Amino acid sequence: MVVFEIPPLGCYPIVLERIKSNTRCVENVNNMVTIFNDKLGAKVKELSSTLKDTTIILAKTYELVYDMINNSSTYGLEEAAKPCCVVGKDGSGLCVPEKTPCEKRNTTLFWDQAHISEAANTIIAVKAFNGSGLSTPANIVDAIKSAKSTPTAHNGTGPNSVSYLNILLVLAFFVVLSYL
Repeated sequence: MVVFEIPPLGCYPIVLERIKSNTRCVENVNNMVTIFNDKLGAKVKELSSTLKDTTIILAKTYELVYDMINNSSTYGLEEAAKPCCVVGKDGSGLCVPEKTPCEKRNTTLFWDQAHISEAANTIIAVKAFNGSGLSTPANIVDAIKSAKSTPTAHNGTGPNSVSYLNILLVLAFFVVLSYL
């Protein structure tokens, strides 16, 4: 199972607009998110020690997204403040239907005011699957390899066994995540 931290919501365009902030991020909002993420990490650790036959990976996405916001060019992103699509005046922060989004949608951090783009989700997914430092206790690929090499009491059919279905479910999660 992969659990993702909440990103730095205080830097999201919808929060900045609603609070009417002149700064790049509203740090008191980010401080609340950090408190939640710290408790989430502790709970994941507790569950991991309780559920012995389950691997729970915590993807520490807060710092990564924060870095994407402040050092966007490092990630190949050209726009880290404005959303790619035209956002309605209804306060939802969502794209207006039938309006053309930005031309360089693969180089923007935010799709609309409330969601990061497919490009940003791809960066997170690649780092969660193969990178180091984002996912703990291991990246997804290493966790799958470890689970494959761990014999189970049911000859590869127990909770630690990895099937193609499990891998497809993880991949499907990332596809769904990219559209949220």
